[in-house]
Parts: sequence; structure tokens; C-alpha cells
Amino acid sequence: MKPQKTLLKTSIFFVILIILFSNIQTVFAGRPVQVNGYMKQDRVAGGEGWVNYSFFGDNHLNIMSNVNLDVDLRFNAQLQNRQISISINNSESAALTIDTEPYAEHFQQQQVKQARNRYRNLWGSFIRIQTNVSIDAIQFSVTKNNSQSVGEGNKWALYSSTEWELIETTESDDSVNTTIVSLPTEVYLSVFAPSISYTWIIVVGSIVGIVIISFTILMSKTEYREFIRNRIRTQPAKYTLSIEDVLENENRSKIIDFILDSPGIHFNELLRETDLSPGNLVWHLDVLETYHIIGKKNVGQYLVYFPLYDYNPMSNIDIKLAKSDTTLQILNMIEEYPGTYGSEIANKLDLDHKTVKYHIEKLKEINMIETKKVGRKNLLYPHLGINDVYKDRKK
Repeated sequence: MKPQKTLLKTSIFFVILIILFSNIQTVFAGRPVQVNGYMKQDRVAGGEGWVNYSFFGDNHLNIMSNVNLDVDLRFNAQLQNRQISISINNSESAALTIDTEPYAEHFQQQQVKQARNRYRNLWGSFIRIQTNVSIDAIQFSVTKNNSQSVGEGNKWALYSSTEWELIETTESDDSVNTTIVSLPTEVYLSVFAPSISYTWIIVVGSIVGIVIISFTILMSKTEYREFIRNRIRTQPAKYTLSIEDVLENENRSKIIDFILDSPGIHFNELLRETDLSPGNLVWHLDVLETYHIIGKKNVGQYLVYFPLYDYNPMSNIDIKLAKSDTTLQILNMIEEYPGTYGSEIANKLDLDHKTVKYHIEKLKEINMIETKKVGRKNLLYPHLGINDVYKDRKK
């Protein structure tokens, strides 16, 4: 009898293990739901673990709750590769409608500020949640990946009345997360990415462009001075100095070396490097400009200097742009509100639509902006490829 009892006990033990292992697998794997389209109505049982909904367009929505949920889930057909997880903790059952929609169709692109940092919407979508009761606590997570433009430093934002407001966000290695306590019955959420200042990009890009162009001209400091001697045949009327006097002066020679070493160097850097007084430095720079040895240009908030070879590399930035306040106003607005469009610019700046169109075309011609057609609107964005500005005239 004992062997039979032992065998029975062993069999029961293995059956229990199999059942437990099966349940553990179910918990970790979640309940997969393949959706034939972009909409799904379902019941999420409290405590059942993750329910993984896979929609068309490689869109995924994972939901977990401690209470029963009746869910109505919708993905806009324009969206692809969205990967969202929502975890709910509540004191009573609830009904939720969760819509995921394209950002540009409902909201104007705007930069959100937090301290000194700016953020803008690159995720290209937002989530609208409607519930029949307030939710005690709800956690949102979005997967970090390039396909949905979510990465390091991204933050969740909540739409409030007329603008987006960044909310407390945490990051893991693979997701960007936020938790909202006492969720209202209707909310709009999205993910914003750190925004680089395009003005700064233009400044840095311009200076980098000068450096690149300068290095492509293989000319030593000695060769450059010889080039200047051969190029300048007449003495400017403003000064009585010979070209030898100009080039052999110790301070001016030092200034030339700094500008050759660092094309695009600005005035304050030269002031620090040369250890000259501001008035003295201004005088020497003016001498070098008068004799066409160096050139200068305002780039953003900087006055920068560069060597003058057989052409002026800085002239590749269209001089008309720097002289046109209207063009700069329009460029600044496009930088501040990427995704704006012509009629909106005309209204905000109180300009004629034809005037705005003219300046937009001018900015497009020199590759300072680019357009993206969404519906009937041509949305305007700053162009990051500032080096493209140089292409034509470098040839």
C-alpha cells in the first residue's frame, strides 16, 4: 500500500507544479489580444495581469488593473509603431475610453518651457482618456525607441485649458513613465522631447561651416601672409601703413594667427587671447579689415572674424537675411513655434499674406526652413542642415 500512496502523492505534487507553472507563465506573458483593425472593446478583469492589445500599424497598448475595467480602445489609422502601457489602481470598477490620435491634427506645435529647458512634441501623438469615475492612481509608460521618436530626457505632459504642462516623469532603461493621482474624468497626455535652440544651431553651424571651409583651403600662416602681400597692390587712404607694417606688427600678427587658427572667433575671445585693451584691439582689427586681411560678420549675438582668402566664406550666409527684419521675424516665429503655417504667421505678425509667402520662399531658397504638408496646410519647420546653405557658393 505504501508504494501506491507514495506514487499517488508524487503524482498530485507534479500536477500541482504543472498548474502553478502554467499560471506563472500566464502572468508573465499576459493575455494577448490580436485586434483586427484599430478599435477594440473589451473587459479587463481585476488582477488578471497585463492584457496586451496588438492593433494594425504595429501599435501596442498594454493594460493592467486591480479592478474590473470596461475599455473602449481606439488608435487613429495614421499612427504606427506606438507602444503604450497603462497600469490602473482604483477602489471601484470603471469604464474607460482610450483614444490615441495624431498630435498635429488637434494641436499647434508649441515649445513647452521648464526652467531653462525647452521641449517640443516629436512623438507625434497624444492620448485622450475618458472615464466614468475618477481614477485613484494611473501609470503611463511609453517605450523608448527611434520609430516613435521617444528617447532619453523625454517628459510626459498634460494638456490644461490652453497649453501643455510638463509633469513629473521617471525613466527606466527602456521606457518613459509618469503616475497621476486622482485622474480627472477626461485628460489629454503626450510625450515631449528636449528641444535644441535653432538660433544656437545656426550660430554654431555657421561657425563650424567657416572652420570646415577654412580647413579645406590648405594654406599655412606664412603662405597666407605671402598671399596678402601679393593681393594688396595699393595702400588704403585711411592709413599710411605699408602692407609690411601691417603684417609685421607684433599685436596684429598675433591677431592674424588667432583668426587663422580659429576662423569664426568672436571679439571677446580675441580680447581674452590677445590680452589687449578693448580700444587697442578694435584699432588693430580695423586696420586688418581696411587692408582686407580679415573680415567680420554678426552671427546671432556674436561678432565673429575670419580670414579673407580669394572669397569670403561668411558671404555664404545670405546677407539679405541679416538685413531683413521681416525675414528674421518670420524665422524667429518658425523657430519658436515649429509646425506653424503662413496664415497664422500673417495674423500674429500683422503682415499681408503675400508678404509672408515671399519671405517664406526666400527662407526656403537658402535652406533655413522646410515644409511638411498635413491636410491642406503646409507646416513650417526650421532646417537643421545649416551647412546646406554653403553648398552652391562653395562650388
